[in-house]
Amino acid sequence: MRSLSIKGRRDTRLVLLPALAGALAILIPVPVHAQIAAGGRADNDQACELVPGGSGTVAAIVDGDTLVLTDGRVVRLAGVEAPKSFLARPGADIGALEDAARNGFERLVAAKTIELRHGQYTGDRHGRILAHLYREDGTWVQAAMVAAGLARVRPFAEDHSCLEGLIAGENEAREARRGLWRSDEFSVISAYDSSLIERKGLYVLVEGRVLSVGRGTRVKFLNFGHYWRRDFTVLVDASVARGLAERGVAMESLAERRVRVRGVLEENGGPAIRLSDPGDIEILDDG
Repeated sequence: MRSLSIKGRRDTRLVLLPALAGALAILIPVPVHAQIAAGGRADNDQACELVPGGSGTVAAIVDGDTLVLTDGRVVRLAGVEAPKSFLARPGADIGALEDAARNGFERLVAAKTIELRHGQYTGDRHGRILAHLYREDGTWVQAAMVAAGLARVRPFAEDHSCLEGLIAGENEAREARRGLWRSDEFSVISAYDSSLIERKGLYVLVEGRVLSVGRGTRVKFLNFGHYWRRDFTVLVDASVARGLAERGVAMESLAERRVRVRGVLEENGGPAIRLSDPGDIEILDDG
């Protein structure tokens, strides 16, 4: 699935997630069974195309987004990422978030038979299977984790399968300040935050108003300030720009628009994010 996400858009075909409140009450101030964009089955959404990958029974939980099946296969949740210490700035104390994610994941899938479905990639460099997981009752595990604030959306490489539905659930969890969205380590950062460069090498969400759109030899730039050696910039290569255009969004039309982007922060003069897919940018205003 490759699509631009628009704030406020909700897919009414995602599902109500099961209660996880007991183990998570310390981090989540509202009941975890609060509604997410409903449905839970990617095959109910034409934009979410997944390939069946068999099934298995969960034997052990490794962390908040990785498990082991009884046949020995190690499965990593595709498209989402649970809090881990190396995903935050050095010295940040996120132990409680890690524990909550692991405990919540365990309550969702421990000893259960789950169905695996794959997007573009079926494995990672660590030999783990990448898959979207579904319980026998139809619960989409990724959507449940994201809606409870136990994980955030993070597509791997160019695989943006089911991105739009997951972002809808993430937006609701963030607005309700559930789980990791109460932490400064994972909250959305202002494009004008002078400490932004301190997140270099980390996956972040950045929000602000585009000042201007620039054009280079191979990439286009969304400029959030006047000084490229200091201010935040979004780098957009030709393939992503074409993807935006196919969705009716010309690069030039993003000037003066308020947007949210996600990706690994790099240094390109000043702090920058290089978009890997049109779905990595959300337009937050109505133009």
